[in-house]
Amino acid sequence: MNPEDLIKKYGMGKKVDASDEGIFFKILKNFFRLKDIEELWHIVTMKNTKCLIKIFTKVDILLLTAAVAYVVFPLDAIPDFIPFSGWLDDATVINFILNRLGNKISEYRNKCM
Repeated sequence: MNPEDLIKKYGMGKKVDASDEGIFFKILKNFFRLKDIEELWHIVTMKNTKCLIKIFTKVDILLLTAAVAYVVFPLDAIPDFIPFSGWLDDATVINFILNRLGNKISEYRNKCM
């Protein structure tokens, strides 16, 4: 399944694009360093995929895209309108991605950004 199909399936048609950036940063700025979330945003909205494909597998890209879509989409396991705990589940998902793909994300930053 490609990233667009994954987002359509799990995000009810919600696609990650540049206009979602504000929501993404607003939710995560309290939990992570700005550099970390900028890198994730850059990865999922990157137009030139040559560098991306050299570093990440298709599964990695699906995980990254699904995680960002999960954060951007307001209705998830704990809806974002519930104070603090609504964003905590989003932060947990991003923390999982950063822990699982941290080395590859660092390599991406050094080679592609």
